Amino acid sequence: MCLCQLLSFGIDQLFILWQLRKNQQWHGKDKEHHSEVSEQILYSKLQDLYALRERVCPADIKIFHKSFEDHTISSQTTLDGIETWIMTYSKVIHTSSTQAAHKQHTSNNIRYPE
Repeated sequence: MCLCQLLSFGIDQLFILWQLRKNQQWHGKDKEHHSEVSEQILYSKLQDLYALRERVCPADIKIFHKSFEDHTISSQTTLDGIETWIMTYSKVIHTSSTQAAHKQHTSNNIRYPE
């Protein structure tokens, strides 16, 4: 084996090791850890959406439960249910908060004749 082949092999092995470690950090080392990581990610996304709750258009406030806590402790709430809710309403919530901010900005710039 020449030096070039040895270096190439070493670099390939380091890359594989890096991918494995990165993959384990994101997806978990086993099914149980994967479930914990997935749960943390879902709750984080859900919390981010609830942070926008007070900034959406009034008509869209009905999308939310009374609070983040109510949403997560509801007897009918499962991780699949949370994931479905996020996938269903995430874009709606972001669009609504952008529209509400635009409406507020526009209404603040209206000048009435004196």
